[in-house]
Formats: sequence, structure tokens, C-alpha cells
Amino acid sequence: MQFAIITPPPYEPAYVGVLTAVDDAAPNELQLTLSPNPSVGGLVHVSLQNRLGLPAVFSVLDNQGRMHQRIEKSQLLDQQHFQLDLSSQPAGLYFIRAESGGQQITRKVVRE
Repeated sequence: MQFAIITPPPYEPAYVGVLTAVDDAAPNELQLTLSPNPSVGGLVHVSLQNRLGLPAVFSVLDNQGRMHQRIEKSQLLDQQHFQLDLSSQPAGLYFIRAESGGQQITRKVVRE
């Protein structure tokens, strides 16, 4: 058996690579649905499917990130449904964020 050391010529760059492995991201256990979107009149039906079965906190933010409402739902339910009233807010783009068990999900809704 013969061994040889091969070096690249000086005009060829040597390539060194690093192999890394990353765990798959944990699947989001929250699904948030808003309807109708856009909202005419300000009422939005909010539906949260929460596979964690933990209490949830909902936040209404404007397009500048300012919080306008915070709603805490303490029921331990897989699904939560409620009506969100945006009629006191001016027309524009809003973000509804749901947080539960350290996870969060955000959806946008347009108030016309």
C-alpha cells in the first residue's frame, strides 16, 4: 500500500468546509385565523387552535407596534373563539398576536 500527500498547486485555492447539523424547528402548536379580513365595521372573529391546551394572551398592535388591546383567555381549551371589536380604532393595518406556552403567532388584519 502506498500513501501520497497531494497538495493543490499554489494557483488553486484550497477549500475547507465545515459540516453543521441543525435540529428541525419545533412545529408551531398555535394556529390563528381572523375573519373577515378586511374587516368592515370593526368586528373580527378570532379563532385560535391551541394544541398546547394552555391559557392564551391576545394583543392588538398597530402598524407602528403600539399595543391597543390585551385580552387574556384563561380557559384551558384546544380551540378559542371570540369577537374582537376594532370599531373604536381608526382604519388601517393591525396585527393580532396570540401567545401561549412560550410560543406566539401573529396575523395581520385590515380595518376599513
